[in-house]
Amino acid sequence: MTTTYETLHLAAQQAWQRVKEEILFPKYSEITGPLVAELKRRGGSSKPSEQDQSGKTVYEALADHFGLSQEARDFRIYEANGAERSKWHNMVRWTRNDLVKSRMLSSAAHGLWTLTDKGNSLALNYLYEKAGQGLVQRGGGISLERFKQLLAEAKRVGEKGEDIVLRFEKQRLRTAGKISLANLVKQVSRVDVGAGYDILSFDVDGGERYIEVKSSKAKTAHSFELSGNEYKVAQVYRNKYFIYLVSDVDGSGDIIQLQDPFALHTSGRLILRASGYSVTIAEGV
Repeated sequence: MTTTYETLHLAAQQAWQRVKEEILFPKYSEITGPLVAELKRRGGSSKPSEQDQSGKTVYEALADHFGLSQEARDFRIYEANGAERSKWHNMVRWTRNDLVKSRMLSSAAHGLWTLTDKGNSLALNYLYEKAGQGLVQRGGGISLERFKQLLAEAKRVGEKGEDIVLRFEKQRLRTAGKISLANLVKQVSRVDVGAGYDILSFDVDGGERYIEVKSSKAKTAHSFELSGNEYKVAQVYRNKYFIYLVSDVDGSGDIIQLQDPFALHTSGRLILRASGYSVTIAEGV
């Protein structure tokens, strides 16, 4: 007969496992873009355990992309029948299944993961958007001229996102009857690119609202780049600091508001991963 202590101990272990998985692994929605981009890099088709020229399987290449720790790579799960398998491999396979359902990948050849025309377009859009943010990925196949075009497009998208937020904030305050505050909303990025936020707005009680705008042409936005300076400013302003995620900037211009990203990060609701390094040459080199 199971004691109350054993029941509580098992529940605690299960809760800790869920917490560990959230800390160690990306969300399923974050795997989609890198997976199709990796298949694109491999010529549009690959078996997941097939090694590329550098000796990496699809699983390993994606683990490197996300900077997965050795603990995450070794993390095992157990099925109802007692079978053991890699948690990471399982996550990648589930992402692949979702891509098959949405017709991004073909399931025609057993064991072979192949991009469809729709999946190929998704891979290119993902690579182009990352390149437009200055994040050229291995095997992206993007020329210098195309890279310059993408930087210009990223600038256009960013400015359009800020215009959307500027109008949104002014209208929000006008609707609340705060005309004088609406008139004070300003686009700080036009005069100070190092401020750590793009828009200075206000709450209806007159308190400042510091808004960093992240814009995308994608229909939904699940990830974005946050600079070290922006993170530091968010840490200073805390609940006065907002990130506005603007998706589909050329269409509906939908906005998701994230208040106090520093608190969201420390509570595990936002996952930060290094996408670059600050390098200093050691003495004596």
